Order: sequence, then structure tokens, then C-alpha cells
Amino acid sequence: MLRTIFIGLVLTAGFYFLLPFLDRGVPYVLGGLFLVFLCFEFTIVTAMGLATELIPDLRASTLSAFYAVGGLGRVAGAFTGGMIWSFTGIGTISLISGICTLLALGCMIAGLSTIPGLKPEPVTSGSSHIGPSYIRAASNRRKSGSVMPATPNGRSRASWQSDPPVTSRSYFSAQESSRS
Repeated sequence: MLRTIFIGLVLTAGFYFLLPFLDRGVPYVLGGLFLVFLCFEFTIVTAMGLATELIPDLRASTLSAFYAVGGLGRVAGAFTGGMIWSFTGIGTISLISGICTLLALGCMIAGLSTIPGLKPEPVTSGSSHIGPSYIRAASNRRKSGSVMPATPNGRSRASWQSDPPVTSRSYFSAQESSRS
């Protein structure tokens, strides 16, 4: 997954840098924009999987932050993009977009390097595992209980998660027994 995100970001930046050279006619520019948006949306959808696996216990909060930051970026780009386009044209817009995409790649590399226990494993030809090592590291930490903080009621998440699931039948039978 991580490799796919990196490839998507590099391709997106590359197509942004290629756009000024495609300014030869509408079909070329539309084809370039199609490739930019294809790679960009491919990267965003793949990054959602990364965002949900970094902290699985906070999946909803992580996705909310992911969409909030993405929305802020789109608003900032729409606000400044029109002004930059009117003064300079497609060349500067493409350059700024490509640089911002490469900055996002740099931020992702820097952020992922701070995660303890995240050491990429080399991919061998006989490897039967498909998937990044950071997901395995997070999964192993969850299984060992080393990152299970206490909940507000004082119980660890590991004991809370080991409780039997509450079904509607057990819930209603508990309610009836408490009434009598």
C-alpha cells in the first residue's frame, strides 16, 4: 500500500510537470488533465487505507482528519489557483502543483519514519506476504497489548475488547432482569 501511494504521488507530480508541454490543443490538455486526476484520485483512495491502518482504534477520527485536511487543501487551491492562473498561466500553476505534490510525498516519508517499530522489510521473490510491514507491526503491537491505553472507566482496551459481544437478546434480557 505504501509503495502504491508513493508511486501515485510521483506520477501525479510528473503529470503536473508535463501539463505545460501539452498546451498544444484541447485534446492534449484534456488528456493530460485526465492523467493528473486519475493518478491523484488513485493516490487519495489508496491513502485512505493507510490512514485507517495507522491507528486502527481511532479509525473514524483519522479519516475525519484526513478529509478535513484534504478539504482545506482543495479550498486553498481553488482560492489561490484562479488568481495565479490569471497572472501567470498554466506553467506556474503546474509547477506549484507538482512542487506541492512532492512536498506531500516528503511529509509522508518524514511522518512515517517517526512511527516506532516501522521498519520496511525487503520484498523477496518467494515471499508469500502481500502488504506493508507497518500494518504487520501495528497489528503485532495490538496483539501483544503493548499499545492498549486505559479507557475512561479504568479498564485496559485489551480487557474491554475481550468482553463477549452484546447481542440484542442479551441486552433485552438484562433489561428485563433489572426491572424485576
